[in-house]
Amino acid sequence: MNLKLAALLKSKIFIACASSVAAVTTAVAVAVAVNQPDAYRMIKIFDLIGSATIERSGIGELDAYTEMNLESGDIVDVHDGSTMHLNLDDDKYIQLDGGTRLELIATGTASDSLTTINLMEGTILNEITSPLSESSSYTVNTPKSTMAVRGTSFVVSVEQNPDGSYMTNLYAFHGVVEVQLIDEEGNPKGET
Repeated sequence: MNLKLAALLKSKIFIACASSVAAVTTAVAVAVAVNQPDAYRMIKIFDLIGSATIERSGIGELDAYTEMNLESGDIVDVHDGSTMHLNLDDDKYIQLDGGTRLELIATGTASDSLTTINLMEGTILNEITSPLSESSSYTVNTPKSTMAVRGTSFVVSVEQNPDGSYMTNLYAFHGVVEVQLIDEEGNPKGET
């Protein structure tokens, strides 16, 4: 885990550089969205090293590629030895390590965003560069916990033990992450 964590820390530099590129892309998207009645919510793969697949409702399995737009409800599966970087709304970045599988739920608008990541297995680095508005939320669900943030940088990993139980690790680099443990039936247990 320490090697993965070191690699994730190094990737924060990559994410910062990619933020500049994403800003230009988002400026174009915003210019298009201003002329439309509904706001635009950008969810894009801005880098893919190796291979990954996207499961999309009504379509099936798609091969992932750089600059691919994702949709709410997509299930992302990053293959072993691969790395994927996602950009949401130009101020939320997610790095997915190889062996990561998650479902991405993103509704609302860029200014009133509701983002839920259902992390089934693997490791993700989350970087939220702008504090969320009062009407926005960013939540990471794992088999044994739910984490909610307003604006921070944190790593979450989920590993399944040989006995079928799950272990969740959380590393917060700055900011605050609220954690709620859940039982086998999905009910909250203990204090947040």
